[in-house]
Amino acid sequence: MTAETVPETPVDWRSVAAVTAGISILSAMIGLTYPLIAFNLNRWGVSPTMIGFNAAMTGLGLMLAGWVIPSVIVRIGLKRTAILCISATTAVFALYPLFPGLVPWFPIRLAHGFVSSGIFIICDTWINHLAPSRLRGRIIGIYATVFALGFAVGPAILTVTGSEGWPPYIAGIAIGFIALFGILPAREVGDFDEGSGGSGSSIARFILVAPALLVAILGFGIFESGLLSLLPIYLLGFGHGETTVSILLATFIVGSAMLQIPVGMLADRLRGRTVFLGCVALSVAAPALLPVLAANGAALAVHFFLWGGVAFGIYTLSMKELGDRFTGRMLVTGNAAFAMAWSMGNLTGPVASGGLIAVTGLGGLPLFLGAAFLPALLVAAIRTAIRGKGGGESEDAR
Repeated sequence: MTAETVPETPVDWRSVAAVTAGISILSAMIGLTYPLIAFNLNRWGVSPTMIGFNAAMTGLGLMLAGWVIPSVIVRIGLKRTAILCISATTAVFALYPLFPGLVPWFPIRLAHGFVSSGIFIICDTWINHLAPSRLRGRIIGIYATVFALGFAVGPAILTVTGSEGWPPYIAGIAIGFIALFGILPAREVGDFDEGSGGSGSSIARFILVAPALLVAILGFGIFESGLLSLLPIYLLGFGHGETTVSILLATFIVGSAMLQIPVGMLADRLRGRTVFLGCVALSVAAPALLPVLAANGAALAVHFFLWGGVAFGIYTLSMKELGDRFTGRMLVTGNAAFAMAWSMGNLTGPVASGGLIAVTGLGGLPLFLGAAFLPALLVAAIRTAIRGKGGGESEDAR
């Protein structure tokens, strides 16, 4: 079923606010976990390659959950699944300080990624179901803003708590309880069992119907995980301290947050693919300035602010198009496919970027971050050219 067949309804702003609060648990904990674990492993003398492998466990857990969570949603609904996943994510986060060390953190990060994926799929499905098409860009922009601010909160916490001992973990657990209470006012929506059992609602069918969206999300996952897991090590190599690195990461994510509402509003007014192509092109080019500015904290902060906004805009615009095109079980399936593509990026990004740094030195990371979006740029350019020549496109060509 396509979204165009669904009549417009008034916006349930209370539920929008509750779902947006719920997504904060995923973004804040991941935003906190990547630099927190990287700082500790680096302090223990773990190599960048092994740090990358460890970070990839989160992506593997996310990818595995994509096969399970849609069926859970169909059986017990969005709200109960959200409560279950938020509670589990908070409990798993408490395991890091209880079992410190590289080896135990492999299964812990795998479990953390698995339960976190449920929140990702649930909240993305929920917000798209709540947003009418005429306002979808700006509502998802608001949602993405809070999502990105959660990432900013994570590294910023470390400037207060430091990266050693229980304090940063206590802060993360507290975020989990806030998100759990925040999700409670949201109302249950949708009959997501619609069309179950047909090939049209399978992950494989969605890959065939919307490959361009998945390429974009895959590139975003590769970029995001590589940046969050190894950029702290990259910046430490230029003489910045942990506090400065945490502030710079927070600046990147604050830029991601502040620009999402304007990006969403532009997509509501213009063809979203034009805005999308611009965001992808800038995201490919931006890492080239990283080695030039890396020793200058102030210039780097400005660059991170703008870079974060255009890179995260790729996620916002992909989410909008997903909601414009699909509803019901296919919307859940699409969000599960998004989570799997993003998690595949999370799985391969840290490993590939860590291995590249081991071979080329610190200079390899900017090259990797720019290359992550090259396939999405190619697909976006082809789609824009086809639309310009033909004046339209088929559903499957999207």
